Amino acid sequence: MSDSNLKIGFELLGSFRLVLPGQNPKELPPRQTNAVLAYLATYSAQRHSREDICRLFWEDAEAENARASLRQATLRIRKYSPLFTQALVTDDSTLCLLKENLETDLALFEANARKGMLEQDPCRSAQLLQSAFELYRGPFLASFQDEWVLEERTRLEALFETLCEHLTTRLEMLGELERAIEVCTRLLQVNSLQEETHLALMRLHAKRGQGHAVKRHYQTYLRLWKKEFPNLPRLPASTISKLITDHFPATKPPTTHSEPVETWLLEETPHKQEELPPEKEKETPEFIVVAEPEPSLVSHRILALGGVILFSFWLWTLLPRREPAPNHFSNDFMTVVSLEKKETQGVISMPYEKLTLDSSPTQILDVKNEKPVPADDDAISAVVVAHFVLLAIVGAMLML
Repeated sequence: MSDSNLKIGFELLGSFRLVLPGQNPKELPPRQTNAVLAYLATYSAQRHSREDICRLFWEDAEAENARASLRQATLRIRKYSPLFTQALVTDDSTLCLLKENLETDLALFEANARKGMLEQDPCRSAQLLQSAFELYRGPFLASFQDEWVLEERTRLEALFETLCEHLTTRLEMLGELERAIEVCTRLLQVNSLQEETHLALMRLHAKRGQGHAVKRHYQTYLRLWKKEFPNLPRLPASTISKLITDHFPATKPPTTHSEPVETWLLEETPHKQEELPPEKEKETPEFIVVAEPEPSLVSHRILALGGVILFSFWLWTLLPRREPAPNHFSNDFMTVVSLEKKETQGVISMPYEKLTLDSSPTQILDVKNEKPVPADDDAISAVVVAHFVLLAIVGAMLML
């Protein structure tokens, strides 16, 4: 296939991306050169004067500098691909991108949206509108903030809202309620202040028999409306209750027979899993709710732990203290021992290893009898045992 038959693709809805034949889409950052390229791709059906482009993108620069910057921008654009050699047409006074050499998601989005809204056949209309709905990946040139971009973005958002309203109506007529709910949910992400869309979404939930979904969304709507428009009237509960009673059989109401639907709608909804058809219940993930302890309970535990630490310190102060053992290796002590031995058996010396401490910290050696003498530690043992028993009891109580 010759280069004349190849087309350059542009994705303008959402992030700005360049799609060249045989290559993955390449995202273009919001630079001045890319802004010029996006402008030419958006309005490819007409030629643009160089003066208009310079005033739009280099309004603060001098005329000669602005024209030089535009020339540099066109050179950079041609370096993106050899296809721009034919697609970008310039002369001394004008420049443009040839429409027949381009494919943009913006042009296809607008064409399908307008055709779908004018189509009389519901199935064909829904197909065209669904195609346009899927092409709208996000706001027009989402990463650009030029004035012309903001104006075009506002226009396209309005077109998308109108498209979603028509698509919801078509899908509801065809009985595809689940897809209609997805369209309404997406539309509320773009513009959450459309009261008609909130009402349509609650009506679709009611038609599917999801009374609790109606209640949850109505309470979400009330919170949003109170925050944004505190002085404006809201959809009354009676209007929503009529939606529910119209679509629920009399033998299976969402509330008890003794409770009015208006009162039930205004009650706080606990966080429960949304009602789903039986075939989708298995696909719904389960969520584990971890109950956090109350602040008062936490403070009580902290105080109890502090009390245990202080009591432990007090018990430690009550432990009896042992006097330091005498120095068995002092000269005076050795003299006395030698005299005692000399008077009794006439032994003049005694080995030094017998005058050492035993390995047990609670026993010392009797030098004269050469036998270990245990210390009186009954009081110490009783206090230590009581201490650890009390710690165990308090720790068990804190765990409750």
